[in-house]
Amino acid sequence: MKKMDEMDRNIRMRSESWGYRVAILFLWIWLMYSLYKSKVYGAKIEIFPWMILSISSFVQLVSETVMKLKMVAGDEEYKEDRKSRILFEVIVGAALLIFLIIYGGAFLLTTAV
Repeated sequence: MKKMDEMDRNIRMRSESWGYRVAILFLWIWLMYSLYKSKVYGAKIEIFPWMILSISSFVQLVSETVMKLKMVAGDEEYKEDRKSRILFEVIVGAALLIFLIIYGGAFLLTTAV
């Protein structure tokens, strides 16, 4: 197998980025359709797209945060500013995830008959 050069890596990252965006878009569409069906027809909401969407978004947030921390680990210029910003991002992401779990659970309890 040939070692990828910078151009090949860039092409691969861009294509993976577009694939991820399309997958997230279709998960949102599936989730919204499931919510629509549950409100209009009284059907049970499908938890599967919601779980995949939440987990994939959380993994992306955590991996991006870890990569940012590793990139500025030895650089004194960004040390304090980056750590406080990354801490803020982690707290906001965790709060958002907790909100989604609570809201999703409450929605499931109200629609489960």
